[in-house]
Amino acid sequence: MAIRIIPVIGDSHTWGEGVGAERRFQPPVCNGDLRPLPFTPPCYVNLLRNELNRKTGSDCKEYEWMEGFSVEEGKPLVISDAFSLARVFFIAEADEAEAELSAEGCEPVTLSLQSDTDAYNTRMRVAHLISHDETEGLTVSCTGGRRILVYRVELYTGAYALVNCGIGSCPVSKFIDEYFPRYVEPLRPYAILFEGCTINDWLLTPSSGKYAADLRRMLVAQRNLTSRVLWHTVTPIGGSQESGQGTIYADYVNAMRSVAAEANVMLVDCHADMERILSDLPEEERAPYFYHDPWHPNGEGHRLYAEEISYSLMGFVD
Repeated sequence: MAIRIIPVIGDSHTWGEGVGAERRFQPPVCNGDLRPLPFTPPCYVNLLRNELNRKTGSDCKEYEWMEGFSVEEGKPLVISDAFSLARVFFIAEADEAEAELSAEGCEPVTLSLQSDTDAYNTRMRVAHLISHDETEGLTVSCTGGRRILVYRVELYTGAYALVNCGIGSCPVSKFIDEYFPRYVEPLRPYAILFEGCTINDWLLTPSSGKYAADLRRMLVAQRNLTSRVLWHTVTPIGGSQESGQGTIYADYVNAMRSVAAEANVMLVDCHADMERILSDLPEEERAPYFYHDPWHPNGEGHRLYAEEISYSLMGFVD
């Protein structure tokens, strides 16, 4: 049976900001960072992945080269580990090159790599190789006489793979237009978990009505791939509830609730659960309890996300 892939979609909460791992990156993490977070920090996606693997006997491995592992024509990168899903991130350079992922029994996958920017973060590209049955020996090769840089390799085995597709500082419309086609669609997902990008839409999308329309568009894209869709709301935020463009945060949280209800989407209301917990705490204890900063959860916040979401997500597991 082919591996069942569950991508997790969202912004910096999904990506994992707030548990300190972002401080390990060089150059430092920036808005819209495309470099995937390692499997070790206690962000909620990693916590959910660990639980899913434990319950289903699945597994995953990662290899990371912070400055990129150089691959040249005739000198491929070969990783002998078994996998059913390989997820490979490249650092695109100015010179055009073509990367190929191959393994025994798999149709090769090619990716054209060319960058028109000097920004390290935005030069990230990703390719996926999916095997119907578990295979061994991933080969990453380069053609065209150029060099390619492999930044990261993720290998998944077993029945399920929970994959982090979070992009920091990304509203829903941008995720649909720029990242969904290359981060989500090629995975042929069995199920999808969606954070909602609510804080970034509150900051960047001109109205909660426009945000609701973008959520509906996102839902169409998700349901075109799978009927197993799970959404969750995000934390309450500290500080002003009005953005610089005059929008109110609660309106955006409510927009997600409304769209989920009208479309009969399963929704885990982490926001409401966190509000209940915070309401029982003295004012001076609320900020350090859940928050890394006014907009990002700390380790306890990520733990609560995982705890709240786990029951519903595991409902997709046979």
